[in-house]
Amino acid sequence: MYRKGMKIVLLAAGLVFGSAFLTGCGEKEISGTVAEQQMQDDIGIVSFVVESEKGDRTGVLMTDETSIISWADGVSEEDFKHGRVEEAEVTVTPQQDGRRSMTTADGDKITAYNAERIEVNRAKMAETEDLTLSDGTPAEYWRGQAYSAYRLKDGTELLTVEDNTDWDYMVSSDDGGFIRLGDTAKEKIKAYFDERGELYSIPEELEKAYSAYQKTEDKDSFQPYVVGMEIAPVSYSEKVIYFRTNVTYSLDESEATEYSLGDAFDRETGEKRDTWDLFSCDEETAKKTILELSGLNGTDRENGLTESQSQALIDNMKPEYVVFEPSGLAVYYPKGTLDFEDNLYALVIDYDERLCGMLHDWAAPV
Repeated sequence: MYRKGMKIVLLAAGLVFGSAFLTGCGEKEISGTVAEQQMQDDIGIVSFVVESEKGDRTGVLMTDETSIISWADGVSEEDFKHGRVEEAEVTVTPQQDGRRSMTTADGDKITAYNAERIEVNRAKMAETEDLTLSDGTPAEYWRGQAYSAYRLKDGTELLTVEDNTDWDYMVSSDDGGFIRLGDTAKEKIKAYFDERGELYSIPEELEKAYSAYQKTEDKDSFQPYVVGMEIAPVSYSEKVIYFRTNVTYSLDESEATEYSLGDAFDRETGEKRDTWDLFSCDEETAKKTILELSGLNGTDRENGLTESQSQALIDNMKPEYVVFEPSGLAVYYPKGTLDFEDNLYALVIDYDERLCGMLHDWAAPV
């Protein structure tokens, strides 16, 4: 599966805020939420206070040598520096021998450090994309790296939205063959996916998560729901490039499901190709042959399929369910598509002579 290791590792690591770690110079990294900040009109932020999950407060002083790195999508270093970020979770690396003190807005004197590096891990922009739940409860929108999240005011994360589609990676890597296309085809394909948009409703998924949270007795142990989508090229032929879209969504706190959709495009023009036009036979014959080649037709009693179930697989075989994977053709039936199967159901066929024989020569993946 097309994944970017860095983003997954960072997301899985969780960036535990409120913890302190020793840096190479012996000082502790400072992690937490920016609680207050001091600005100068001609400079931007000159100092701020970081509050850990435990409530400990530490001052951070900006110097000419301080570098800022933002991992939050859509949030630049300049956004943070010039106060366009409403709230932020940060990790600060102090300068060696940079221990100082500062006075907070409340008049408290606290320990402070000159900052060598500031990493903005997650942020909430001043121009927010917050949503309001059906009972009037606000859900704050926070940005992270390759994901975003909706939270309650108390910090409880209800829904994580993952976006692992990386067009920059596609044009720099030979994975899936996108780099081999001309600019016109690339732009046409990207425009198609941009216009199609998200294949899920964030408000609906957020309401599902909030409903589950309200029913949870131990609110502190609530696990956020997840929804996400990833688009990537997976194979190509002489004239066609094939894409797969993976969509993930939570069923409950502990279980999520995923389904995949396929799209085919002309490699020269970027125009969308109809799936059944890639076959040298008619649509009905293609469907029946795919089922037969999968070994799961109605005559294969060992797999427990009846003739009516086999017919259901044929009747529900939509063109978007057909994905030309790198090693074979797959038909993915999303959860709830088939009356006889509650979960995701898939037919998988190797690119053997029979399968490639019913595809046009120019459509068979190389």
